[in-house]
Amino acid sequence: MEALDEKEDNPEVLVADLLNVIEKAKNDDRVQLLVLQLSGLKSAGLSKLQDVGSALTHFKTAGKKIIALGDSFSQDQYYLASHADDIWMNPQGFMLLDGYDRYNLYFKSALEKLSINQHIFRVGTFKSAVEPFIRDDMSEQAKQANTLWLNDLWQQYKVDVAKQRDFDVSNFDDKIEDLLNKFSKANSSFANYALENKWIDQLKTRTQMRNDLISLVGKNKKGDSYNHIGYKNYLAATSSILPEENNFKNKVAVIIAKGPILNGTQKPGTIGGDSTAKLLRQARYNDEVKAVVLRVDSPGGSAFASEIIRQEVERLKTAGKPVVASMGTYAASGGYWISASADQIIASPSTSLTINAGIVTLGPPTPPPIAIGSPGALFTTITAIAPSFSAANTLPPNSHAPRLTIAIFPDKSAPLRIGSHASFTSPLVPSSTTTAVSSVIAVDVNSPPKSAATAG
Repeated sequence: MEALDEKEDNPEVLVADLLNVIEKAKNDDRVQLLVLQLSGLKSAGLSKLQDVGSALTHFKTAGKKIIALGDSFSQDQYYLASHADDIWMNPQGFMLLDGYDRYNLYFKSALEKLSINQHIFRVGTFKSAVEPFIRDDMSEQAKQANTLWLNDLWQQYKVDVAKQRDFDVSNFDDKIEDLLNKFSKANSSFANYALENKWIDQLKTRTQMRNDLISLVGKNKKGDSYNHIGYKNYLAATSSILPEENNFKNKVAVIIAKGPILNGTQKPGTIGGDSTAKLLRQARYNDEVKAVVLRVDSPGGSAFASEIIRQEVERLKTAGKPVVASMGTYAASGGYWISASADQIIASPSTSLTINAGIVTLGPPTPPPIAIGSPGALFTTITAIAPSFSAANTLPPNSHAPRLTIAIFPDKSAPLRIGSHASFTSPLVPSSTTTAVSSVIAVDVNSPPKSAATAG
């Protein structure tokens, strides 16, 4: 059978489904071989990769072989491929294991050039989520924190892969000089480099891979490929049409809290303060539920929504139902907040972030006084409006930000009044825009600006 090579509308594959398929295939006499085609795997947390890797190792105890094949392998894809008995890669393929990293986009200077300001409140030296708004580079505190958890994660990755491939952990992290020497000896081929590094076992073209698999399991009905069934089809074929009955009176409710934490009701893949609290409340009122496992996999989010969820955890405990928080790839900030009140907290060794480094909030800007006619007008203000005046840096017409319309005219005889309408142009608004006038100021637009208008 094949795994992870089928296109879906939703690219996510549930780990529980994948583990279920591997276990069923292990005990299915019709399945002789497990083929890992991992091109569909875009990214995955190390904790989830470890769960799947353990299932693959268990699969081999049935005496069945695993072959991983691909044109190339990303770092996450290779982690699973390392559990195979044989790894095949295209001779023209690419593979390079360069460790874990973290890159952010910083735009403090960009905001300043656009005359956009923010009211930012931060508590916690290591609370780095807001740094892109207030810096143009990563702070030393953020570098220190990121280096700590990334190095730990990479060390776990290397130990796991080295064990599966039966080579030393030192078979990673080549210095640039060593990498260039090895690459030169490999005829400047990443595929040959991977082969000589013992990361893979064989180089085969797609045709060679197909023919070799046909020799192992035979042809399919069409005769154009090897005999196989895909992951989705096998999952459907081995799943019961009728829902499984659970007659046990004592049950453990498993509630998934995955994704960023937002207020209100949210769809699966995002944690909603109201929707997740509702699930916890249902478990509290269900007499058959005796305990709850809260599976947390979240980088954090809304403090308000996190507190709503945490309060429901407290109510479960008050009702005499123990709560265990089980942490996945992330349990940071709000993710830790909703876990903190559990009776027990269990984290995977490869849980990337289990920390609440502080809080941060971004408030709407209060426009400072703006010199009439200057290009420093905020996006929350429309300035310098008159029949013969082009405004600079004005508010885009579809914005919902607060507006202050200031009509400027050369002399007091201009016919504009508060409540009337004026047309203006701006570099940010392609065509002339008409808006109601809320302030009328008389200035000489031909002289240097001397007055200022405040949006308040």
